[in-house]
Amino acid sequence: MNNDNNKLNRPSESHESSTSKIKNIGASIFTLGEDLLELALELAFDALEDVNNQSPQSLNDQSKHSESIQKQIDHLISELEGMKKIMK
Repeated sequence: MNNDNNKLNRPSESHESSTSKIKNIGASIFTLGEDLLELALELAFDALEDVNNQSPQSLNDQSKHSESIQKQIDHLISELEGMKKIMK
């Protein structure tokens, strides 16, 4: 009988594992949200800078900046795909 009480008072390992996974997924989603916010702010500031300067950037600078943003977007997409696999 005492053994049965111990089983009821102790959380199962699978429950602890599930809780841990949920915490990790939550942390990943939070980090992803921060990354998306940072990217959105960068794009907004760049747009304001272009409006304020009224002078076009050189084609090379625009290309480098576009490549940098594309790399950030690709990284975020790969993080989302990884989270999607974890959730399955």
